[in-house]
Amino acid sequence: MKKPILLLVVLLFCSCSDIIENAIENAIPEPETLEIGIKNNSSVVFNRIEITTKSGLRHVFQVTDPTAFSEFQVSDFSYSEAEIIIMTEHKNYAFSPLFYDESTKENKGRFYYDISIENNTLLITRHKF
Repeated sequence: MKKPILLLVVLLFCSCSDIIENAIENAIPEPETLEIGIKNNSSVVFNRIEITTKSGLRHVFQVTDPTAFSEFQVSDFSYSEAEIIIMTEHKNYAFSPLFYDESTKENKGRFYYDISIENNTLLITRHKF
């Protein structure tokens, strides 16, 4: 009697986890355009963030708390690196790429720049959301 109940519990658990996983994947549909945002992966509040694309399009994001995501904004395209200015309460930080790697260019999807500050240096990594 215990084996059929255990089997039933295992089957229900697997089915529920599949349903939950599928719901999470479909909760945020893939955009038809390119959207970019940032994740503040530091311990300080970002009061203002500016991302400027290679074409000169500037995106401005307001206050983003530590470990939080900004809103996402429609953009023309995105590379693995971008010109970024971060303003905090006590200091401003800036990063400008030496070149844009054409093999990393994206023009559709939802991407964010994971930004942290270590030793007064911005560390930036682009991820697909």
